[in-house]
Amino acid sequence: MNDRTILDSQQARRLRRLLLALALLASICAGVIVLSSQEVTDFLREGPARVTGLRGDSLQLALGIGAIGSGLFAVAALWPRGGLLPLLVGAPPLAVGLFLVHAIFFPVALLCGAAVLVDVAAATPRSRLDQFGPRRYPIVWGLSGLGALAATIGMIWLSIWLVQPLLDEGETLNESLAFNVEGVEQPTLPASVSDDTDTTDAADTTNTANATDTANATDTANATDTADATDTADAANATDTANATDTANATDTADATDTADAADDDGDDDDAAANSSDMTDAGTSNEGRLISRGLLVGADAFHTGSGDVLLLEAPDGSLILRFQDYEVRNGPDLHIFLTPDPNGDVHAAGAVDLGAIKATQGFVNYDVPAGVDASLFRSVVIYCVPFSVTFATASLGGA
Repeated sequence: MNDRTILDSQQARRLRRLLLALALLASICAGVIVLSSQEVTDFLREGPARVTGLRGDSLQLALGIGAIGSGLFAVAALWPRGGLLPLLVGAPPLAVGLFLVHAIFFPVALLCGAAVLVDVAAATPRSRLDQFGPRRYPIVWGLSGLGALAATIGMIWLSIWLVQPLLDEGETLNESLAFNVEGVEQPTLPASVSDDTDTTDAADTTNTANATDTANATDTANATDTADATDTADAANATDTANATDTANATDTADATDTADAADDDGDDDDAAANSSDMTDAGTSNEGRLISRGLLVGADAFHTGSGDVLLLEAPDGSLILRFQDYEVRNGPDLHIFLTPDPNGDVHAAGAVDLGAIKATQGFVNYDVPAGVDASLFRSVVIYCVPFSVTFATASLGGA
């Protein structure tokens, strides 16, 4: 009497072929996605482009047809029957598909792997499962399960880490320069809250002063009218004289007060004007120098970039690389490079890594290390360090 297997052979055959048919369909979908989207091709381009030397439409065609062909060859090898030989024949096409289109080919590999597991279940007797299964060796199976779970979580985390920056637009940063540069216009940034507060306070002070002056003038007029009405005819001249004197004194006092207030206001204006003049003089004397500049251009349809790039010398002699009104596609671990190579080779001798990107759009400044010769740099590169992918480049020319 034959020992029963874990999975019935007829059921295993039908299930295996269903999984392989789905794998073929998944490979066709992967190829269509690549062939219909230049952005997807440019996202996947780096590894295949280095190996094949292809670019543009030729690379897109190679990736799309390669994905379909890899799935077709793998399914054809695994379709007739299970076993070690079909697995050895079908594994290389799966590896080629994963290399060409990366994550897009994962469903094909997973479905083919499930078909292989179905074959193993159909060929394994249940007695072997009882002999070496989890009931007999729970610790080994438990540790294996935890390892598989950890690997799955790691793959999910890695996929999220890779894809998330590409879907996120990144951050905006607007930094101004601490000095002026001839021919370089400073960005118009939003007014600070303190400036608005000062203006409001000044307006409130002026309105209060005007209201006080009006009230004083009204009170003086009313007091004079009342005194005139109660005067007798015999004391008219004396009263009139007193009133005239009081009115004169009041007028003189009011005039003196108004004059003093006006003088104070004028003095404040003069002080503000003087301070503004001092600041203007200080800003005018704080001049930097434009060494070179260029336009930022994306590497392809997916790795996009735009804006002005300026290499500046500050009044103290330090160097600053400035991105003006710029934008670049976000990505994992992007760095800013200055390189002597006009084609943007970040590995050329003399290339300088200015560190991780601060923001993907806006006006951003980067300090250049002291002691480098600014005249040697020919390009600026925004570069993805972990995957060696250029996102954008700016060729630096004369000021």
